[in-house]
Amino acid sequence: MFQWPAYLALARELAPRTDEASMRSAISRAYYAAYGVACDYVGSRRVYERQGRSLGPHEQRWEVFSKDPGTAPQNLRSQIIKAAAELKRKRITADYEKHASIKRADVEWALEKADELISAIKQLPAL
Repeated sequence: MFQWPAYLALARELAPRTDEASMRSAISRAYYAAYGVACDYVGSRRVYERQGRSLGPHEQRWEVFSKDPGTAPQNLRSQIIKAAAELKRKRITADYEKHASIKRADVEWALEKADELISAIKQLPAL
């Protein structure tokens, strides 16, 4: 069975490369490593709506950490939500904004943020 942290290992392999495609891919893989771990934790727990609109699959998974107070202490849940939003924004830039400048610092930041997210999720009690 596939283990999501393998994407983080791939991101680390891509990180030293200097070509833009590798740096963008490293950021994307870092995000999806954390997102996959979050999906495994959350499972198909709930589907939320915000102001009458359905949330996308990524928003649904991350939203569980803010809506379900039984899953973890508030400070840990807040850390997860904030880090996920920041990393997702960076991933969207890397995946879709071809004129955006991607730097080595962006890759290193994404790797650290993914590590932070995965570590935080692993600290959570079982659902």
